[in-house]
Amino acid sequence: MMSPLAAAHLGSSIGLWAAPLVIGLALVTWITITIRASFRPIRIDKRHDQSPHRGSAVKYIDE
Repeated sequence: MMSPLAAAHLGSSIGLWAAPLVIGLALVTWITITIRASFRPIRIDKRHDQSPHRGSAVKYIDE
């Protein structure tokens, strides 16, 4: 005899394989981008003053 719960349709079966696939693809993409960015050389010629891109932490009065 089957349980009534086993016979009930609980949701779309496409989500059972699509959700882990999308999560796995996002994880692989994130790891790939992170590894590729870590091997990218620092381009010193683009930063002449060696200051961070967000600006100086101290505001000078003479300016």
